[in-house]
Amino acid sequence: MQHWKKLATLAIVSMFVVGSEAQLSPWKYRQPWTYPLSSSESRVQTCTAPTPLSRIAADDWICTRSGPITRVSWWGNVFHPVQGKRRYLVQIRLGSAGACIPGQVVYQTCVTPDYFKWTGKIDCRQQRVYFFSAKLVPPFTQQAGTRYWLTVAEDDSASIRVGLEDFRWSHHQPVKNCPAVQSNAAGGWTTPIFDPCNDIQTDLAFGVHNRGTIVHLAGRHPNNSIFRVNLYGSGGVQMDTLMGDPDDDGNMLLETDLPDGQYMVEIVGMSLVGLRREIRLQEGMESIDSFFDIFYGDIDQNQMIDDSDLATVLTNFGR
Repeated sequence: MQHWKKLATLAIVSMFVVGSEAQLSPWKYRQPWTYPLSSSESRVQTCTAPTPLSRIAADDWICTRSGPITRVSWWGNVFHPVQGKRRYLVQIRLGSAGACIPGQVVYQTCVTPDYFKWTGKIDCRQQRVYFFSAKLVPPFTQQAGTRYWLTVAEDDSASIRVGLEDFRWSHHQPVKNCPAVQSNAAGGWTTPIFDPCNDIQTDLAFGVHNRGTIVHLAGRHPNNSIFRVNLYGSGGVQMDTLMGDPDDDGNMLLETDLPDGQYMVEIVGMSLVGLRREIRLQEGMESIDSFFDIFYGDIDQNQMIDDSDLATVLTNFGR
């Protein structure tokens, strides 16, 4: 399962689209994890006073269109299953004139991912690679033509095992723009980083977004569920179809490059009676919608749980 393909958050984070930073794309910039590359340490004592415990990592992007960044996503390893939705530092710096190293900090916040899911793949060091996504409060406004550097770091004070490394940031190749760097506790930047699996200089895996909508699927639902998510425009015209992949908290990450506007979202599949809600996609906006009227048992997908569904279950019971 690859999170840079069309997926979804039961929470719907409506944002991702493969490709360049087009005006209507919810991805402002994106460089996903490259299978089967490894990862690098990125850890601070606390996100409110971000002194590196050993090393923090950073990688750059160049803004091609001014506007808001409302969400950051990244790929990485965790060494305890509860670590995924613990607290992380997100820091944005300007580039240093004439050098491929980070400069002045222009944005800093603490985030807790609202979407966290195993990609289904293992890296060259036999570690599971996960996808993380978190909204930024407040959003960051970027300016066209500017080089920025992103840091994502484990907040050790809020980690599941304080004093131990519980997160590493996954790599991306080939290098885009400047190669990734790391800083030690003394503040010096080491560049480039080399991936231990192929000994080639590397980038880090991340993306930044200009909008997000989270739809939460309340109650219990089957593990490893895959749902079909249909988006309808005015007049009931179907505009997009995605595959929904909920995380353990019932949050589903929706990826669509539809333009801003009002849409009807429909969630079907896994014997679920079709659920519909209106959502709004809007640049610079994060919103949350919840589904509470959830009923499983629609085996034949006719939008009713009736005798025919029961007959199907009884016919196949015990096989």
